[in-house]
Amino acid sequence: MKAKFSPLLIKLIALANLMLTPVVSMATPVDILGGTNYFYTSASYFPGFGNLVGVPNGPNGTDTSIMRQGICSLDLGNAGSACNVNVRLTELDLQGKTNPDLFFRESLLSPTHSNGVMTMFSNGSGTGGTFDVNWNVYIDISLDHGLSWAESPVQGFSAVSVGTPWTINPFGTLIYGSVGDLYANTHVNLDPISQADFFPNGIIKETNPIGAYDIFASTASAVPEPSSIWMMISGLLMLLVVRSAHKPIAYFEKIIPSIKKSLKVFHYSLPEYLNYSHRNYNLSAA
Repeated sequence: MKAKFSPLLIKLIALANLMLTPVVSMATPVDILGGTNYFYTSASYFPGFGNLVGVPNGPNGTDTSIMRQGICSLDLGNAGSACNVNVRLTELDLQGKTNPDLFFRESLLSPTHSNGVMTMFSNGSGTGGTFDVNWNVYIDISLDHGLSWAESPVQGFSAVSVGTPWTINPFGTLIYGSVGDLYANTHVNLDPISQADFFPNGIIKETNPIGAYDIFASTASAVPEPSSIWMMISGLLMLLVVRSAHKPIAYFEKIIPSIKKSLKVFHYSLPEYLNYSHRNYNLSAA
């Protein structure tokens, strides 16, 4: 004779089993992948040269890029958990605010790179925290609008930034690539359980003993992935085909601006994606 259980009893047993099932702790270490983030300079100053502005040579008009050169493992669910990762300034393009012939760049002449260390902190939310950066900066200066360059008379000065917020959620200018691509910041094949990307989402204020400073932040717009743009365009065209049977002229006039806008974005983003996802920088140790 089979025992019969009431639906209520079955639900209670299932609930008890669920409550007794071990839950994966948010404190499980997560690998924050290496990659590059891209920034806008909002204000900059260098003693003897005055105020500087960013030159938009990077994707989406960014002028500064910082590479995290390895993996940083920390517990996202554990407030105060921290880890360190080596960083390098891979792009810096600044111009004199009152003297347009004055240019600054990350040094290509010095045998030493602008290297440093980033310390990431978790705020316990499971999605991010804050970070500090401390590095030595090497720059070149041009006084003739970039025709000739010389090393800055002050090289290797220490620069520090403290307490900038960051998140694992995509933010700012997004450059797509596979895990291991250090020029990307959005890795399309990462393991969502054990790996995450890094996105600064606040103001970075870099100061140093010589009196120079640089204030920059992530851009709020993203470089779309080319495949996503093609999907969007094809979707618009399919919608046009379906709807045109009912209101061909009126609907065609409405959708043409959207198609043009999509094509314009693709024209801009594809070369940016190719250039900045696979640039061949010198990654040898300083």
